[in-house]
Parts: sequence; structure tokens; C-alpha cells
Amino acid sequence: MRRVSVFLGGIVILAALGWCLDLGVGGHAQTQGAGTTAGTSAPLEIPAEAERYADILDITDTDARDGVWFVLDRRASRVHVLDPAGPAVTSFGRRGSGPGELSRPSTLVLHGDTVVVVEQLGGVVHLFDGSGRHILDRHLQVPGCRTPMIFDAVSNAEGLTFLVTCPGIRLNTKAFAALETAGANARILASTAARRTPRDRVDPFFTPVLASHPDGIVFGAAGDACLSVVDLSGASIGEECTAWLERLPLPPGDQAQLTRMRSRLATLAARVESPETLPPFDALFALGDSSYAFRVPTRHGAASRRLTVEAGSPVADVRLPMAHFVFVAEGAALLGWESTDGIRIARYDLRR
Repeated sequence: MRRVSVFLGGIVILAALGWCLDLGVGGHAQTQGAGTTAGTSAPLEIPAEAERYADILDITDTDARDGVWFVLDRRASRVHVLDPAGPAVTSFGRRGSGPGELSRPSTLVLHGDTVVVVEQLGGVVHLFDGSGRHILDRHLQVPGCRTPMIFDAVSNAEGLTFLVTCPGIRLNTKAFAALETAGANARILASTAARRTPRDRVDPFFTPVLASHPDGIVFGAAGDACLSVVDLSGASIGEECTAWLERLPLPPGDQAQLTRMRSRLATLAARVESPETLPPFDALFALGDSSYAFRVPTRHGAASRRLTVEAGSPVADVRLPMAHFVFVAEGAALLGWESTDGIRIARYDLRR
């Protein structure tokens, strides 16, 4: 169970990775699955409609097809399939480094009839059919990135677009949206490399985000006032602005972690940015009508999230409880809570 802030946790891990592998810090906080509620937070209230799943240890990423949810469980190195007819669950996958085995899976996405599971480090992409039968493994090849770290992926008409960070010798953070089409290496659609972050600075709350769009993708960083809408040729065709989202003050615990990180990174001649607020969101999900649901932090604690939608959206009046895990697919939300007797999950229709 993660005991550090969901935002700070990833950059601490990446810093450690950089020291061990002689790499720079170039990544973002682990945001897929909120983890355990911080010790200073009161337990989240679990709604009565949430069902218990004793075999699910973690909800790292999800996707859905025809109401059937595929849940990536990183702690168990398995994919669980949730049937809408009831609490019964089937699972596939196992821990390991062989064909079809999962080591540090970070992302799950459905692409046609294929279940795609991606390893966080190294660009390993596992393909399974809908029943969990392993098809093949391959490596994502990103131009100029020897060791890609993958944090998200979306399916589109031409292939799969991956959210990639590329650790290197520089400490400034950057990320890419890379489109992989059948039989070809990935090509860069968009990048945050042009961000005006000094080369000796580390932004601990840098959280690149990716979502599908009817004409391509939405891409950028969670702290930016506007995200870029990019078509599948890489051309910018608009913006999705988020200035209306509330920015919560940085909790004292995160301030203390920043102080410790600042001391550690000083050995690399690097400085840590000192934000006064949390990023306004850490993930966004397409709702199918050119609007988006945003997964946002709450005042309840660093490990809780809720969904919010801009006023005027067809689902703006939907009010969901806070949860440890929050995901959206096919116009429905899957929320999860950690409890002493297993993960509890509830699903909600957002299109009412």
C-alpha cells in the first residue's frame, strides 16, 4: 500500500530510479489508483451499493466494453473481468517476466477485441484476447527514447496513443504522446518538452495527462490552464481549458516531503519547485460528447478523489461520493474503496 502522497510518490520513485540507473528525473507522479488513505485522514465512507471483491488487491487502471469492466490489479499482477450481472469475477495474468507475464503493469486499454496491458518501464506491451488468452508481447519504440516509461494509453482509429516519459541526463521534466500504428514505430504527436521549466529544476507535481478526443487526443500537464487538442497527424486543433477547476492548498505533509526531496536532490545540483497548491486534477476521461470528467483531489485527504464536470455538461448534475479509486469508461464511472476485507466497488451511470 502506498503511504506517501499520490502526487509526490511517483517523483520520489523516479528520483530513486535515476540514482540507481544513472538516469535523470523525467517523469510524473504515479496517479493510476489513489492507494491507501493517508494516516491523518478519516476513513472514507463506503456507500451501501459498493460490492466487495476479496480477490482484487488494487485498481491501477480500467477500461470497459459493453458494460463489462476490465480492471488492472498491479499488486496482484492480474487483470480482473467484472461482469455487470453480479459480483462474480474472472481473472487472468500472473507475475513474472516471461511471455504474457506481468512485472510492473501501469496501463490497461481495450483496442478492438484486444486487451492491451502495458508495463511501466521499458515499453513492454502485452496483448490478450477478451477471454484472457495471451496473443503476443512487443516493445514500444519511441524515437529518441531508449527506456520509455509508459503511464497511460488510449485507443483510436489509427492505433494506440501512449503517454510516455523518457528519463535522460537532464532533470527537467518532459512527456510525449506517441501514436503507434500497425507495423510501424511510434511517432510523436505532442510533447511537453517546450515547457519553460529551468533545466536544473524538478517539478514534483508535474502530471502529464492524455485522453481521447473525437478528432484525436487531448494532451498536456495537469497544472496547465489549458490542454492541447491534437489530431492524429500531430496538428494542434484547439484547447481544453481547466481554469475553472479549484486548486487546493498543499497539505503540510506534502510540504514536509518537499523539504526532504529538496535536500536529496541538492546532491544532483537540482532544485525542487515549491508549489503552493496541488494540481487541480490528475486524470481526465472522455464522456463521448466532447466533454470530460476530471479526477480531482479532495480536502478529505491526499489519497481520495472525486469526479467533477464543467458546468453545462450533460452529466454536470451527477454527484458521486469520494473514493480511493476513480475511473470512467463508456459513460459510466467505476469507484473503489480499500477496506479491511477487500476492495469494494460501485459503478454509476453518468448519462442520466
